Amino acid sequence: MVKFPIGLQDFRSLREEGYLYIDKTEQVYRLIQSSKFFFLSRPRRFGKSLTVSTLHELYRGNRAVFSGLWVEKYWDWERQHPIIWLRFALMDYEQKGLEAAILEQLATVGKSYQIVLEQQSAKGAFAELIQKMAAQGQRTVVLIDEYDKPLVDDLEDTQQVDARRKVLRSFYSVLKDLDPYLELVFITGVSAFSKVSLFSALNNLTNVTLGSRAEDLVGITEAEIDRYLAPHLGDLSRDDLRRWYNGYSWTGKVRVYNPFSLLSALYSGEIFNFWFDTGTPNFLIQLLKRAGIYDVGKFLQVSQHRLTSFDPENIDLASILFQTGYLTIVDRDEFLGRSFDLDYPNLEVRESMQTYLLQSISPNPDLDARGRAVLMARALIRHDLDLFIEHLNALFANIPYDFWSRDEEFAFHTVLFLLFELIGVPVETEVHTSKGRADAAVILEHAVYVFEFKRDQSVASALKQIRERDYLDKYGGQGRKRYAVGIKFSSKKRSVADWVVEEVIPNE
Repeated sequence: MVKFPIGLQDFRSLREEGYLYIDKTEQVYRLIQSSKFFFLSRPRRFGKSLTVSTLHELYRGNRAVFSGLWVEKYWDWERQHPIIWLRFALMDYEQKGLEAAILEQLATVGKSYQIVLEQQSAKGAFAELIQKMAAQGQRTVVLIDEYDKPLVDDLEDTQQVDARRKVLRSFYSVLKDLDPYLELVFITGVSAFSKVSLFSALNNLTNVTLGSRAEDLVGITEAEIDRYLAPHLGDLSRDDLRRWYNGYSWTGKVRVYNPFSLLSALYSGEIFNFWFDTGTPNFLIQLLKRAGIYDVGKFLQVSQHRLTSFDPENIDLASILFQTGYLTIVDRDEFLGRSFDLDYPNLEVRESMQTYLLQSISPNPDLDARGRAVLMARALIRHDLDLFIEHLNALFANIPYDFWSRDEEFAFHTVLFLLFELIGVPVETEVHTSKGRADAAVILEHAVYVFEFKRDQSVASALKQIRERDYLDKYGGQGRKRYAVGIKFSSKKRSVADWVVEEVIPNE
């Protein structure tokens, strides 16, 4: 049976233990031939660490693990380089402090080359190690994986972030002045943090996050599925796999699958949401809540600068959503050149984000928001408004007071939007027409429901507003029945107190 390398980050183990490997060595080779200093940003679970591990084995000259791969014919296996491979995910900086943790890992690397470090600061020890390793005969290769993890881990603690950023700023500044001793510098992370000298002082660093040089370096392309994975798809639909796990792009042209999710689906033989189970981005969700943003699709067009920088003192939501993989490039403005259209990459990420947001509104662990949304949609399909309102009120009962106290109308729009978006039912909120703005519209295959919400006012006034302002006109001529729904919300009980529905018959 095929062994799928789900979450496996060590290239040598992958090859020696017979795991399936999608050959990325040509992309790796061509990239490192183009420059010397690289930074690559990609979301979690995308293979950054495996790429760094691949580079480690290349520069060690470990030809055996590359047997049969593209790069075997092109690499100079006689030449080996000393390597400083720093993995921040393995550092115990929470307990020991960042400076001490870096020093400890540098000392471990030095020991493997019979080098004893004399410098007592992370910056000094880093420079000393690079120079002493190069003095042994070949220039030093520096591989830094997840360089930003000490910052990403504690974004909510601004003092901690600032303290760690100062350590990293000093540490990375070493690289600029040691060019003669360096063969390659390859750094990965999730975010391109500003105010870290990695990007200010190290001006010869090539950021390959956007653009064609690294567009398929990580992730799995359609062509690679054809070449390596087609025999292992089993009963899984290629279209389903594409809708759920494909769609990530850093150019707006080439699109790739999330390797962790795709391989997990092939292993299990089922389409599941694997992204959601890899961890809730609590800090990101809290940022969205504080900004009152529940429709992530609002971030439609952004500049290149917004996508490739991140300042924790002035967080740009579009930037962090893109860098963490919740939004991706779907198109590029060829006229402007540096403007990008963003959207969710696929159903897996869309469902995850909407579930996170619903759970943040209604934290009751016993509440199955998705199941509730399915029941509500079925009620509307059967035109059973009584049951629809019953489910809606059951959901409202689980929403804490502080969410309602902010803005009840906003709360109603938000809950309705997230519920139906979660199950793929088209829903529009604050629908603008020539005469006004409807609160919400749920668009089903054979019917459309336009909702007008009134707080402590009669349902008759809501219905009258829909009629007089012709909110349903934009949905005419589509072969669907059209219904106006007036809803009275009780601010005292925080529930729907009354409702009325009326079918709008088109004029003959």
